[in-house]
Amino acid sequence: MSTWLDSIETEAEKMVIGISLAPSLEVRSEDNEAGEVDDELKKFWSLAQLWEKEAKEKALQAEYEANIEVRELLIEQASCLKQRHDALMEIFWISVRDTFDLWEKQMIGIRKGWIIVWKSEKGCSIFEVLDDLFRRGHEQE
Repeated sequence: MSTWLDSIETEAEKMVIGISLAPSLEVRSEDNEAGEVDDELKKFWSLAQLWEKEAKEKALQAEYEANIEVRELLIEQASCLKQRHDALMEIFWISVRDTFDLWEKQMIGIRKGWIIVWKSEKGCSIFEVLDDLFRRGHEQE
């Protein structure tokens, strides 16, 4: 019997890593580089971003759908895709922490070029903390 985790690997293998799903934030001066993620993690990231994009599209369609049954179906599909995104991102961040031994780091992220970064909380301005919170799930855990 195939599980959802098996389907992740199957779908991830089909992913073509493209620029549209790649991280777009530049490495910042306060970032400490840990290294570049491998192709498998790139595919996990890209698949999660694709699911999030599709979830947002379904939610937008639902907002303008007049037929209640169709609207409910779109909302259900969007919810499913969002939950898949969230679960895969959790797997991604756990894998990153394990790969780069970042278990003790509070703030980690991914930047352009697939670079994993970390930074200490000391010296972070409130604006940096808020910026990181708004990007949570995309660039920061």
